[in-house]
Amino acid sequence: MKINAKVNLINNDSKMKGVADIVLDDVFVIKGIRVMEGQNGAFVSMPSQKVGSEYRETVFPITAKFREQLMGSVLSAYEQKLQEGLENEEKEKQDSEKNGKGKSKKQAHDRTFADKQTSESAPEDNQEVDEGMSGMGGM
Repeated sequence: MKINAKVNLINNDSKMKGVADIVLDDVFVIKGIRVMEGQNGAFVSMPSQKVGSEYRETVFPITAKFREQLMGSVLSAYEQKLQEGLENEEKEKQDSEKNGKGKSKKQAHDRTFADKQTSESAPEDNQEVDEGMSGMGGM
C-alpha cells in the first residue's frame, strides 16, 4: 500500500511535536495523526475520541505489519520536516549574517518603517499633551 504522509510541526513545550495527514493509495485520507515525544523518542498517536473517562482510537491499523509501515511513514515524514526546519534556520542565519548586524533585509526594512512612523507621529502626540496641560493650568 502506498502511504503519503505530510507532517506539520508544532513548536511549543508540549509533548505533541507534530500533526500528520496521510493519504492511502491516493484514495483515502486520514487527518489528525499526532507525533508525540515520549521517554524513548518520537511515536505516533492515531486519532481518538473520549469515551467515558478514556480515549479510544477511531482509526487504526489492524495488522502489526501495516502498523509498522504506517508509523514508519509518519515518523520518516516528521524527521524529514525537522531536517528541513534545521536547514531553513541555518540558511536564514547565514542570510542575516550577510545582511549585517544579524538582521534580514525585511527586518531592517520593517524597523526603518516603524522608526519613521514613530518619528512622524511623535510631534502630534506631544502637541496633544501640551494642549491638555495648558488647559489644566487655566482652571
